[in-house]
Amino acid sequence: KGIVMIRIKLPAQIKIGGFDYAILIGKEVGEELRAKEVWGDQSGTFKRIRLDDTASEQQFSQTALHELLHAVEGVWGRGELLTEGQVSYVANGLFQIFEQLGVRLCTRKEETER
Repeated sequence: KGIVMIRIKLPAQIKIGGFDYAILIGKEVGEELRAKEVWGDQSGTFKRIRLDDTASEQQFSQTALHELLHAVEGVWGRGELLTEGQVSYVANGLFQIFEQLGVRLCTRKEETER
């Protein structure tokens, strides 16, 4: 028997360190990110996380964790504590744990199955 995957839809907004961060997903966002050859980015200045929802469900979940971790580090560590490599290590480790537990972050689209 395989693991039943619990899919958690990301809200349009999330609090990080008391700040409201917008989570932006959509066609225009995806096009801008793909032009930069990335699946996501975040801005502490503009308090936003942008994610490309054309990524596979697993890639979307891993990218969401990665960008959320950047935002947390930006608020609590002022962007001075973790390198990009360290953010990747931690995000990938959390992604592996979540996958094994059957938990996946997903887009807000009505249909979460792909």
